[in-house]
Amino acid sequence: LESINTVLHPTFQLAVRDDIISKNPTDGAYAEIKKRHGGSRKIRHALTVEQQRSFMQYVAENPIFYSWYPFFMLLLGTGCRIGETIGLRWDDVDMDKRMISINHSLTYYPRREETYVCEFRVSKPKTDAGIRTIPMMKQVYQILKQEYEKQVEDGFCISKVDGITNFIFSNRFGNPHNPAAVNRAIKRIV
Repeated sequence: LESINTVLHPTFQLAVRDDIISKNPTDGAYAEIKKRHGGSRKIRHALTVEQQRSFMQYVAENPIFYSWYPFFMLLLGTGCRIGETIGLRWDDVDMDKRMISINHSLTYYPRREETYVCEFRVSKPKTDAGIRTIPMMKQVYQILKQEYEKQVEDGFCISKVDGITNFIFSNRFGNPHNPAAVNRAIKRIV
């Protein structure tokens, strides 16, 4: 609706300006829709503990989705944002102290306005509070240990983004996951 309003409102406004119509029929229409539906923001609901267990059990036991298990375990076990998880590097993990340093995020957006080609960029957290150290729960520690051992055999991510390498999670092409791919995986799993 917002996209449609973005096209229609200025079009009708030009028609008013050129005396084709006397009043813009879209004036206030979108604001009224937002007011009736409690605003344009979607309400997000956290998964219950049982829903988390069910989701993770399904991923762990499914041969198609098992490769996502470490990624989702880290997301649920740390509460990290998607960009923080995508951008997490082995250099950010202290296995001895069982601590994870969150000090950057990976964002994925168009290179220029006139193209659909997207690229990763390293960004700092929005606020100073976003830079933090997270203790590893037992499950997160174990899954990261297993993932490290797997990558010792299979190879580590060699992609470089803004001079940063050594990402923990990568797709089948050796590049960091992008948020849209993670969302598609979640939808397929659900």
